[in-house]
Amino acid sequence: MSCWEDGNHLLSAAQRCKLVSVLRAASALVDTLLFCPKNFLRSLVKQLPHVPLEVVCSLHAASLASLESFLRTSGASVQYMVAAITSLSCEENVSAEQIAVMQTAAEAVCELVTKQCPEALEVVKQLPQAMQATPTYSLLRAAVASTSISSAVAEAVGAVMLSSRLEEPPLSMPEAVSQQETWQYSSLPQATISLYSDLLSVLGTTHFAELLQKALSVEQLNWPALLQAVVCFLQHDQSTPRLLTELVEGLVSEGLEEGDTHLLACGLLFARQASLEGSHLFTSYGHWLQNVFGDRSGTFIKGKKELLFLLKMLSALVPHDPVFALKAHVSHPPRQLAKCLAQVNDYVTLVSTRLQDLGEKVPSGGKTDVDARQEVEEAIEHYSCTGSIPQSVIEASRFRQPYYLGRFLPSLLCPSSTCSEPRDQFISALAREKIIPPRMMRRYEKACQEMKGREMESVTGDVVSILEELPRVVRENSGGVASLLSRLSSCLREETLSPVRALKLVDHILSAIGKTLVTEWENKDHGYRWVGDLLAVLSSHTSLHSPLYARLNELLTSQFVELVAMQLFAVAVLLCQAFHAAPPMAGLELNGTALCTGKEFCLDLLCQLRHDMPTQALRFCCIFMEQFIHIERETPLPTCLLRKMVYMYKRARFLHSTFTENTVLEAVERLLLENHYIAEQWHSCKISFEAWVSWELDVREERTARPMRLSYRWKEVYGTYLPSSSADQLFQTLFKALVRQQHSAEFVAILQELARVGCSSSSPLLETLQTLLSDVSN
Repeated sequence: MSCWEDGNHLLSAAQRCKLVSVLRAASALVDTLLFCPKNFLRSLVKQLPHVPLEVVCSLHAASLASLESFLRTSGASVQYMVAAITSLSCEENVSAEQIAVMQTAAEAVCELVTKQCPEALEVVKQLPQAMQATPTYSLLRAAVASTSISSAVAEAVGAVMLSSRLEEPPLSMPEAVSQQETWQYSSLPQATISLYSDLLSVLGTTHFAELLQKALSVEQLNWPALLQAVVCFLQHDQSTPRLLTELVEGLVSEGLEEGDTHLLACGLLFARQASLEGSHLFTSYGHWLQNVFGDRSGTFIKGKKELLFLLKMLSALVPHDPVFALKAHVSHPPRQLAKCLAQVNDYVTLVSTRLQDLGEKVPSGGKTDVDARQEVEEAIEHYSCTGSIPQSVIEASRFRQPYYLGRFLPSLLCPSSTCSEPRDQFISALAREKIIPPRMMRRYEKACQEMKGREMESVTGDVVSILEELPRVVRENSGGVASLLSRLSSCLREETLSPVRALKLVDHILSAIGKTLVTEWENKDHGYRWVGDLLAVLSSHTSLHSPLYARLNELLTSQFVELVAMQLFAVAVLLCQAFHAAPPMAGLELNGTALCTGKEFCLDLLCQLRHDMPTQALRFCCIFMEQFIHIERETPLPTCLLRKMVYMYKRARFLHSTFTENTVLEAVERLLLENHYIAEQWHSCKISFEAWVSWELDVREERTARPMRLSYRWKEVYGTYLPSSSADQLFQTLFKALVRQQHSAEFVAILQELARVGCSSSSPLLETLQTLLSDVSN
């Protein structure tokens, strides 16, 4: 047995005592020049079948025999060191002795790396591959913890490790394209995640990104390691999504400008890999395509040359592209220049045909599909009126087959769970004439049946199980939330969500958020960023937008009175995170109307808040405001919410809390006292007389409160509004409100008084006022 074979690299307590004695004796011999390190090492290696790493490190630390001397004296030194360090790194329980040995080894190896020692460099290069288990205390962690190793030296060692990792046996790009979905963060071995986490801690995010870009200088790449590095980099901290976006855009821009297929493909694959982790970290692949290659002003396609180059590369990847990428390219085709319209349409047709071959539904969102959808609708209308197939359709089936098979039929044969008689009759007519390929027809019928079945199905177990993990992952606060949300995003991509299933899924999501916030109830000082990240994931799945809005709208209106304190807290936190979501939630579709960001989504819902329930509403407002200023103090508070809050507080305070709990009023006062930022906006907040009247007419209270309520209303009219407006303006506003909404004897009395004050221009309305008075008395 030779010295580098596996064994125990830590000594027992008895062995350690003996080693200390040997070291003392050797040190004494050194002073008398009777100790020869070279001969000692030769004897040691010759007599011991296995030299524990602790012995080697102890000799190095005592300056009796350096690690470099040992490496050059013992035969296969590299394998020995790799095996020894790996063995200690993967110990289950970290002992003080293990830490001491690893630190000494790290110091020695780092010192040799800076000297460009070939053996040490080879050890560092081989370590990442050897670490098959999750390291408990790796060489890199020991290097960072050591006070004698500078950060520059640790970075140098980390750079060698990362570079060697990315230079392992290459994988062809087509193979990498087809396997990308297997390299998501949630699917990576824990050892791989730990390795890249250590490298990121040592190198820093900026240096790590630079090394990633440097690794792309060679044509043959180790794509698995490279894309695994990308997702670990993306998940590392809040700064990495921005850095990765800049890296990707730089690669794409340079690739298009220089006509470099390699750089363009690298940028494309990086964007795809990042998008698989979810919109909370990187925008969806479809939105990225639209931003980079679409019709927006920021597109990198400046002219015909760049567009044709891009189409050529994308066409070459079609046979290998995964389904999610193919669908994104159909829904978001490249910018359509006038001179290249035919080429773009040909590419979309090619991708659509590939999707059909894979048995997948072809999306209908692409701009090049507009003409096909319009022709389908015209053909259906023609058939329903005449009972005959349009001649243009028959000609297309014979003479324009790429268009007919690639765009017209996919637009026509969109599976649906509901029956559309004109469309179904037209499809049946085409099938009788045998101008729909039997395979496409069978696939369409099967998809319709499956969709009908899904209407009654519940959400899949994978999604539910992931949501059930959320409270535990957030409570442990171990950085696993991003990974869990990436898994959720991946599962949602595989879901076919009908309206019924989408609503059920939203209920599961809201329930998971509520359960998780229950566990976080005591910890109100942090910003609950994970809620914003979860909302960002949902924003990339448009089928969930309307159900989410509908459920939240119900909670703030019809179900508002039933919400307990914890539920109010959950809704407030969720809306606050939607307001501040970073990156902003975009493309929210509500009943066919697209809202630009989560901010508009939030404001629209806050406008629905019930002001006729002051206890509930003020409690909700306090929670929302506290969360709001914790996240961002520069952004003005939502005006719609602040006005309602001011209105409800002033009203409840005047009425001596008859209908409002004193504790809620005290919470508002405490909020204003402790937060000058809120107090400043509170005191400058103005409520229009029209809004005040409208809110007052909505309030439903017991008749016993009438005297106090009347006093409050007189006070507001004379103390707040009459000094800054004419009695005539107030009269007309109040009169219109009473006619439009309902009669109120208290307000009619105020109306009489305003007319009496001297607003002569209101005299033409007095006859109508008399009618109003008679209606109220009746």
